[in-house]
Amino acid sequence: MGECQVMRGRGRVAGIVAQRLTPFTRSSSIAGRARALRLRTMNQTGRRILVALVAGGVLGLATFGILAYRAVTIEQASAPEALRRFTEIRSALGGSAPLLTLDDAGNVARRMDPPAGPKRTIRRLRVVAYQAADERLVSADVPFWFFKVKGSAAQYMVRGTGLDLERLRITGAYLERYEPSVVIDHQRPNGNRLLVWTE
Repeated sequence: MGECQVMRGRGRVAGIVAQRLTPFTRSSSIAGRARALRLRTMNQTGRRILVALVAGGVLGLATFGILAYRAVTIEQASAPEALRRFTEIRSALGGSAPLLTLDDAGNVARRMDPPAGPKRTIRRLRVVAYQAADERLVSADVPFWFFKVKGSAAQYMVRGTGLDLERLRITGAYLERYEPSVVIDHQRPNGNRLLVWTE
């Protein structure tokens, strides 16, 4: 009899304890599930951001590759043919003096800056170079927006022309001070020639 009462008493105590613990256990379980959901959401967001960054990088590289591939053309041309091409281009551009003048030692003289004013609208940077020894005519056509945004990368897009944009300090901001014009027209004694202009 006494043992039965003790067992019943213990059962009631265990039931009371279980009733008191159950809300706490439930709330802990809910908090745990909420934390797990937040972590899952954060992980999914992080993965999406990473995928977007990778996709953007791949797209940027693909765009640069396409522009760089299309920017430069190389063809064989005799000296008379090259001269004819340069003459045609210069006639179309008019007889204005180039913005930069080079000597055979590589020294650069700049034309006086124009009065301060609004930026000019320029669409393209064009380059034609003739390498007499190889009878090779190299042409480069660079979109001006790309030249402004990716100045250092634009050097690759004028590869093979002999134009050193950094050494000559040719920047988008500098060219925008002027109307579209001849930037360089330099001919060396060995027959090589470099013509740069903006459109």
